[in-house]
Amino acid sequence: MVWCAFLYAAAGSWLSWLVGRPLIPLNAERYAREADLRFALVRINQHADGIALYGGEADEKEHVGRALDAVLAVMRRLVTGLTRLTWVTAGYGWLAIVAPILAASPGYFGGDLTLGGLMVAAGAFTQVQQSLRWFVDNFNTIADWLATLRRVAWFRRALVDMDKPVGEIGRIERAPAADEKITFDNISVAFPGGAGRLEAAHLEIAPGDRVLVTGEPGAGLTRLFLAVAGLWRWGSGRIGAPASADVAFMPRRPYAPPGALRDAVAYPLPASAFDDEQMAAAFARVGLQRLSPQLDRSANWDNALSGDEAQRLAFARLLLRKPRFVCLDDAAEADEESRKTLLSLFDQELAGTGVVSFGRRDLREGFSTRVVRVVKIPEKSA
Repeated sequence: MVWCAFLYAAAGSWLSWLVGRPLIPLNAERYAREADLRFALVRINQHADGIALYGGEADEKEHVGRALDAVLAVMRRLVTGLTRLTWVTAGYGWLAIVAPILAASPGYFGGDLTLGGLMVAAGAFTQVQQSLRWFVDNFNTIADWLATLRRVAWFRRALVDMDKPVGEIGRIERAPAADEKITFDNISVAFPGGAGRLEAAHLEIAPGDRVLVTGEPGAGLTRLFLAVAGLWRWGSGRIGAPASADVAFMPRRPYAPPGALRDAVAYPLPASAFDDEQMAAAFARVGLQRLSPQLDRSANWDNALSGDEAQRLAFARLLLRKPRFVCLDDAAEADEESRKTLLSLFDQELAGTGVVSFGRRDLREGFSTRVVRVVKIPEKSA
């Protein structure tokens, strides 16, 4: 009877695995489709004004509807799979009442077992198989856990593999600068659909220099900007840069973290690094005086500030940090009056700061003292 219990539990576990195995990819797909739906809703929330101004509500409703339909479709398949698994687990439990009696009945009818012995044998069978049915009872939870584990494992593998060279594409070497300058040596960047190369084989940028890095569309200016920050590795050559605390990077769309305004203006440094008077003076210098009394106000500043105000806030950060270098990726696209105010910072408070501007036109006429070009590399040679 002990061996019968083992065989019964093994058969039930195998059948549960056979029937419930499709639940693993279904759970993984459910999480993916739910993430797509959440992303679609967040995207609409972030761009609600633009969608309304373009009158694109119907189109966005269709996009969200497709994402919701994908969630409902995978949920229906998941419910069907769970129903099949429930038939197995429920049947396994009910059959366990009859199985020991059927297994021991030949002994009873042959006279080797009394009715009491038959009941004792059936009870022993039930106790053994109850101890062995954990896999059957918990396979639904195991399938969900395994799907989550696989998603985490895929994510970790993607993080590990992201720095590995793809095919023959090399990596840009980035090293600390011994002389506190930004240096470029034989730099080229590779990206999907093309590649670009810095015309100057060797370029040095010292504090106080103003350099415009320009090129035609598709030459990879933004990729080169990211390479200086260490966020883009694909290409070749070597970039030397000072410590990260000495270099400030300003992307096209300034970022302001949610929370108290004092945290947003000091970001990424702690708010305690500057006092209220310093913050108020920085606000006044960039034309954001109205925000000075709101340092303790908490908000989602990405949405609370207009594009021009977010850019002014980013320049207020520069006034507080006073970095040795500033790298801008088309990050001064304000109106003419605002541009004059913001760029005057580099003539006064930030006069000793090196400015590296990545874009197709100078920040203002005569602002940059040097211009270097990034040229597209033909696909065959890339």
